[in-house]
Amino acid sequence: MSAIKTALLLLLYLVQATSLHFYLRPGETKCFYEGITKESQFFATIDAHVEDEDGKFSRNPHLTVSLFVYASFDANELVFAQRNSPFSEFQFTALESGEHRICMTPNFPHTTAQLRIFVDFKVSTSDMLDSRRLMDVTYLQDRIDYLVSRLEDIRSDQEVLRKQDEEAQRLSKVANQQMILWSAVQSAALVLVFLFQLRHLKNFFNRKVV
Repeated sequence: MSAIKTALLLLLYLVQATSLHFYLRPGETKCFYEGITKESQFFATIDAHVEDEDGKFSRNPHLTVSLFVYASFDANELVFAQRNSPFSEFQFTALESGEHRICMTPNFPHTTAQLRIFVDFKVSTSDMLDSRRLMDVTYLQDRIDYLVSRLEDIRSDQEVLRKQDEEAQRLSKVANQQMILWSAVQSAALVLVFLFQLRHLKNFFNRKVV
């Protein structure tokens, strides 16, 4: 497996890749700076999720991500703009060399929602790369790395949920034990009251007989 990965990395020597994730609220903007040379191609994959009431993240059809690319070296001129679905891919070719600012703004009806966005950036200096690049071995390797990262996040979330479930079960067990103990105390108290009243009535009737 390591040999295959090494071979694939050798195939990627002309490609600079960046994978990360971050959290935003709807309407907030996150920007990154990338140095891109003339005629280089910039690829990106976006995977955005919305947190639900249970704290789980999932894709939502009402969520979109607006992406803007500015030429920082040229008075921040807007050179690319696109609105994307929760999971989408895009690419553009730099017309001039220099630093570019890539900004993402999520849009969602509930402005207080917590959003988690995964992004993969890739800049290629090869003139042969085009839209078909998304179907080649390099792209598949990137997708594998991305899915492995996602799997690790899912496992981490599952571990947190498992610990929360164990804690909930422990608290439930303690509460049940306390309830049983309290019921036993109440039952014992009722028995004592009953015996006391029975004895009191017995003495009362004995005095009546005398």
